[in-house]
Amino acid sequence: MKTISLLLVLIFLVGCSAKPQKTKWEYKVLTIHVSYAHEASHFRTQSKTDELLTLYGQDGWELYSVTPVLQSNYGYYSRTLQNVQTDKIILIFKRPGKAKRR
Repeated sequence: MKTISLLLVLIFLVGCSAKPQKTKWEYKVLTIHVSYAHEASHFRTQSKTDELLTLYGQDGWELYSVTPVLQSNYGYYSRTLQNVQTDKIILIFKRPGKAKRR
């Protein structure tokens, strides 16, 4: 019984003394340009985007952030929200780094 208790204490101490390693991340940015002019081309682009996202997932990439970039007829820094539409969407992916870099 004392041997088991001593072994458990030893395992606990070894586990507590180990430093947690920080994960090094790789990032990839994908910009999707949005077009409202041709509805039919939108579906083709959607299909290609789906295929690309599937490939990213198979390679271990995880979607980290989505940022829409807005555009208006009055410029990017308009004081009014009239005629504002999404010009492009920026997707940021991350995955654990493959090797430590110094």
